[in-house]
Amino acid sequence: MAADLDAPASGLSGQALVRRCATALVAALVASPVGASAGGPEVSTTLFADTYYAHDFNDLPSRERPYTTQAYFNDEYAVSLGFGSISVASENWRGRLAAQYGTSVLVNYEPEPDLFWRYIQEAVVGYRVSPKLWIDAGIYFSHIGSESWISSRDVTYTRSLVADNSPYYQSGIRASYEIDSDLSAQLHLLRGWQNISADESLSLGTQLKWNAGSRFTLTHNTFLGDIHGTRFFNDFILAYEGESGWKTTLTADVGVQEQRAAGGTAWWHGWSLVGQYPLAQALRLGGRVERYADPDKVIIQAVNGKSVNFTGLSANVDWQIGEYLLWRNEYRVLFDTQGVFPNGDGFRDYDQLLVTSLTVQFDRPA
Repeated sequence: MAADLDAPASGLSGQALVRRCATALVAALVASPVGASAGGPEVSTTLFADTYYAHDFNDLPSRERPYTTQAYFNDEYAVSLGFGSISVASENWRGRLAAQYGTSVLVNYEPEPDLFWRYIQEAVVGYRVSPKLWIDAGIYFSHIGSESWISSRDVTYTRSLVADNSPYYQSGIRASYEIDSDLSAQLHLLRGWQNISADESLSLGTQLKWNAGSRFTLTHNTFLGDIHGTRFFNDFILAYEGESGWKTTLTADVGVQEQRAAGGTAWWHGWSLVGQYPLAQALRLGGRVERYADPDKVIIQAVNGKSVNFTGLSANVDWQIGEYLLWRNEYRVLFDTQGVFPNGDGFRDYDQLLVTSLTVQFDRPA
């Protein structure tokens, strides 16, 4: 994954800022000389709804499942993510405005102090400065990670632990430069770590992406900022796509935080390996193995106050039902060495989940 958010003390209200972003998006694109000469800008819209039913085999004390943003409610039909978006593009301008709702939004955006911002998925405007350089500003999807906030784009229905515990969204300014046909770079000036409306200091993000031949892609993402102490985070992604449609992605994250209130330096790390194989044009199998450890509780503190040391396995079956419907099913099991999964009046060292999801998406292309 707002306009003028590079200036944290702008004084604009959330609603005023989105109105400004939306107005700039429409006015700039419609007025673009390039867009006008080509018959006007291209406009596309999307309506999306991801519905699900999840069953956790532990005896949970409430309907909220811990340690996840996906399949958050237990034993209840719910909407994980619903959104409507409009995207506009001409040769020199681009932008996207999207509003969202769902259980994944409720939990992932819960730290936002301004309630209004939780329902803005993206509000971003971009301008092509030169043939190889774009500048974008606003709220947009995070440059970190290999998994999308939009579930239908991912190999597994639930997200890996490294995805759920690194930013899904960010706000600020992004510069994207195409070094050559196989190498690109990004520089981000951000309002903190996955933040829109909280008062956080300026942070930096980078991305270097290399297409290593026709099958492999290697990406390195970073984050550097003052988040209750100096935080430096690295995200490495190696992706492969075979001729038969088989694809696999290895993601490895490592973070370090200094100058903490508790003193000393803290580390956390994790990795995930996902793969997908098409059995037929509309039927796909997927799987994941993963690890995540946060011994100093920088990102996650367990429900019972302990640190986490997770290992996970997942298996997926996806069926594309016609043009608009996607039916997904997943079995997931997580293990932990500390015993942090709620179960009745106590805790156990593993958790099992079955989830089924029906996603509907309508696109009106440009």
